[in-house]
Amino acid sequence: SAIATALPVDEPTWTASQALRVPHFYILAIPAAANSLLWGVLSAHGRIHFEDLGFTTTAIGAILGIRVGISTFGRLTGSFGDFFSSTKILGLSLLISALGMGGLIYATSSALAYTCVVRLGLGYGAGYIAVPVAFGDFFGRSAFAGSAGVRYSIVGISLWLGPRWVGAAADSSGSYNASFGLLCVVALVSAAAAFLVRHPGNGPGAQIAPANIGQTEPTFVATQSAITIGMLGNPASFPPELM
Repeated sequence: SAIATALPVDEPTWTASQALRVPHFYILAIPAAANSLLWGVLSAHGRIHFEDLGFTTTAIGAILGIRVGISTFGRLTGSFGDFFSSTKILGLSLLISALGMGGLIYATSSALAYTCVVRLGLGYGAGYIAVPVAFGDFFGRSAFAGSAGVRYSIVGISLWLGPRWVGAAADSSGSYNASFGLLCVVALVSAAAAFLVRHPGNGPGAQIAPANIGQTEPTFVATQSAITIGMLGNPASFPPELM
């Protein structure tokens, strides 16, 4: 039994096609899409919203200019994934982003505007790192590359539709308040999905060593801190539409 206890946790053995046939993949895709959606809306409509609130062009440039740098600090929190569940980090990042998005409705002062943008930057940066790690933890290396295209497609659709819908709603109502409030709710629901989604196991037909029965979070081959360092050290790893 002592030898069995020393065995490593089995890695998930899902194939891409198997991963795409279980609901866990799409439940996890919800917070992944929401994380990018809020960032895309801030990038596309933040300037106009702050203009509507009476901020000068100089002030708006300073407020929005910090968002990419702050998101870098959010990415550094990815190292916490070595100690905590990646889905919990993803859920927490969306809660932080929800506070930022909801706060934009009331950001009539520079202090509150900076606070909201900082929250959105930290939340997006942490979620940016947590998303691929969560999918790796759930489905393993074999499914990761093959299913990434579907995941990116879901995120891409949200980035294409979301900012357009927000702009159309703002043109119709004359304000971003309703849209930002709804996006805050979307972030909260997505955070709940991240917190509540259960690990799907090691895959159909996977053999789990006796010592590993009951383990709910198999160890992925790359730690979250390693992914964080890799992304920070390679600017080409950042999709240009999310910068």
